Amino acid sequence: MQPYQQAQIATLIDFISRSTGSFVHVLRDPSGVVALIVNAVCKARTLSFSIRNKILPEDVRALFGGCTPSDGHRTRIMKIQRSEWLRQVRLFRAYLRAQMHRTYESYAAEIHFRKHLRLADQMIEFHWKLQLRLLRDLVDKVRVSATSNVHVAEGICLPDFVLEVLGLGPKFAVQPQKNKPELVSIVRQVSKRVPEDQATRIINEDEKTCWCYEPRASKPLLQFHSAHTKLVKRGIAKMCLSEALKKSCRCLMNESFRQQVSRLSNAGYPKSLVVSVAEGLHRKVLEKRCEGMDRLITNAFMKSTHAMKYEESGFRDAHFPAKSAYRASWKYCRFFNEQARHAGPRTSLRRFCAAISAHEPIKSADTEGVTANSRKDDGILRLA
Repeated sequence: MQPYQQAQIATLIDFISRSTGSFVHVLRDPSGVVALIVNAVCKARTLSFSIRNKILPEDVRALFGGCTPSDGHRTRIMKIQRSEWLRQVRLFRAYLRAQMHRTYESYAAEIHFRKHLRLADQMIEFHWKLQLRLLRDLVDKVRVSATSNVHVAEGICLPDFVLEVLGLGPKFAVQPQKNKPELVSIVRQVSKRVPEDQATRIINEDEKTCWCYEPRASKPLLQFHSAHTKLVKRGIAKMCLSEALKKSCRCLMNESFRQQVSRLSNAGYPKSLVVSVAEGLHRKVLEKRCEGMDRLITNAFMKSTHAMKYEESGFRDAHFPAKSAYRASWKYCRFFNEQARHAGPRTSLRRFCAAISAHEPIKSADTEGVTANSRKDDGILRLA
């Protein structure tokens, strides 16, 4: 006998000993047992709601026929039925656990048992919400009228609706809890009236909402003359500047960045360190832009490409800061690219395009991968 069966067998024996007649066969499918658990729990909750609100459900009313029971007898009957439904729930859960241990191994039985219980809990909440709406309609709503007198100090005049609300008592005089949309509306109204020199992290404007990175903690930064390593201090400076750029909108990014620079200056960080960190962040942004830069390779024609050559600034420089490359015969390549004059007729077009995108000069050793057609009318560099 498994140790889990001792308490479950006691429940089964107790149920069978108190029952008369033949025992009803429980469904073999676990989903059927889950449905029985859901039905029993919802019935027990319905009876609890009826006892608490002093209403008589239709199924309980049918037990008395055409007679109307007293309040005490009605409550006793509903409590008995509720206890019976709860006992049914314990029985079905015990049967479900035994069925899982019979079907699966001991290490997997508990996992499947908890899985079916979670499914039962979800179904219980869904069905109970549907039944609760119907039960609340049966409850008579009691309207509270103002009975107590409100004493107002001399010289103070209150509107009638205020006196009516205060007359209901302390419970109705408390401001109701605001929901999330109402809280957002209050924040937007308050932020409009905040002075600019004492602005909060979120600033409301006419058409949009701006946000600014400003740590709430008043703790100062680590002093630069402390005993920590330079790597730690540089990391603090990088964190402050990068967070100011990441967690601020474009409108307030400049202001947030200046605030962090001021914090670093107050902590004793030298200007050279702050400038070095800022240059590193800027260099990182440029590298990301270069990785995603669009490359355009077009055929070179004498008239149009000759004009484009002089319009593109810096194309004749050594680092080729341009986004386009030209594909033409060797004669035109010598004309458009001064670097190609020293590279020979087998300059790699693939290396040429990569150098343009990475801002690197083309070396004369890059002579593999491209061949030039010897025909004059079709002299276009092609990949080998």
